[in-house]
Amino acid sequence: MDGPRTARRDELAAIVSLVNRVFCGDGGRKLPMERSFPRLFSEANLDNLYVMFDGRRLASFLATDLQDYVACGCRLPLACLGAVCTETDYRGQGLSSALLETAYAQLRAKGRLMTIISGSRGLYYRTGAAPGVFAMCQWTADAATLRAAEDASLRLEPLDRGNLGDLAALNAR
Repeated sequence: MDGPRTARRDELAAIVSLVNRVFCGDGGRKLPMERSFPRLFSEANLDNLYVMFDGRRLASFLATDLQDYVACGCRLPLACLGAVCTETDYRGQGLSSALLETAYAQLRAKGRLMTIISGSRGLYYRTGAAPGVFAMCQWTADAATLRAAEDASLRLEPLDRGNLGDLAALNAR
C-alpha cells in the first residue's frame, strides 16, 4: 500500500472520481463534489489531500482545508476535514484511520489548533474527536504548535465537553 501521504497532481482525477461515487451516488449529493467544493479539490490544495493507493488504484481518501476562524478580533488557525471515503473492497482495513492520524499530525505541524470535522462517524470519535454541532478533534497545543500558529495573542484553554457549547455559541455570534 502506498500511503498514507499527500496527493499528487496526476491523482486528482482519481480522487474526484472516488468522492463522487461515494457521496453523489444512490440519492446522495446532486452537485458533483468538485463543483460543491472547488477550492478543496484543486491543485492548490494538494498538500492537504491525503491518499492511500494500492498499486494504481485509489483505495482511501481524506481531505483537509486550512482556514482561519476570526472571532472578536482573535484569529484561530484551524482546519476543516471531510470527504473521507474508502473503496468498498478496502473497507475495514484501517485505511481511513491511518489517513486520519496522518492528517492530524500534519495539521498540528502546520499550527492548526483545532479541526472541525464534517460528519459524525465512529471513526472520528475513536481518534479523539468530541461530539458537537461538528465533531472537533481534541489535542493539546504544545509550544511548537503555538509557534507554527504565529499568533502570540492566542489564549488557549482545554476543549472538553463542558466548554464545547461555549465555542459553538461563539461561532453562532
